[in-house]
Amino acid sequence: GFGEFHPRDVKISSSEYAKSRLLNKDSRFRKDPQYVFFLLWQKELRQLSAGVYNVMKRTQQQRMSVQLFLDKVSHSDESVEANVSTIFQSIRGTKQYWYLRSSELRCMLREWGTPTLFLTFSCAEYESPEIENYLKKVNQVPENYPVGKLCCEDPISVSRKFSLKFHAIFNTVILKGQVLGKVEHYFFKKEYQTR
Repeated sequence: GFGEFHPRDVKISSSEYAKSRLLNKDSRFRKDPQYVFFLLWQKELRQLSAGVYNVMKRTQQQRMSVQLFLDKVSHSDESVEANVSTIFQSIRGTKQYWYLRSSELRCMLREWGTPTLFLTFSCAEYESPEIENYLKKVNQVPENYPVGKLCCEDPISVSRKFSLKFHAIFNTVILKGQVLGKVEHYFFKKEYQTR
């Protein structure tokens, strides 16, 4: 088969490869929770590696060997310790990631004041004919296939469809259409409920 490291005329990044697997017409990749979490694990390892590399490169403006880096970490060297927490800022779900997002939001509040509008959108995937039709089309299942089961089997397609729909509405109606007036600054956060 053709794996991530198969020789190609056009090189693709690891994230492009993962995206091609998850959005492929063949749904077995996006429907396999072990594979999806494996891709997430790989992404987090790449982010950690890049973060460690950047800290090693940035510390004391000299290149540092891995052994020297580990020694400094184990001896709580201040020059490294101050930079270590930045490694996790790009990894979703970590304390450092949410601290950075929270800091960005606090800066927005300080700069532009209290928000004047708060909106909550719900996917309502079990009641949405649009999502039901989309899921049945991309998964090639019979018409009488239960939508709830389909949503559980293919959460990536549900999430993707809702995200595309949200951005389309937000950009077309709220930002360009200005039905709520001119929007100068905004912040949004996606949350997923465990059901």
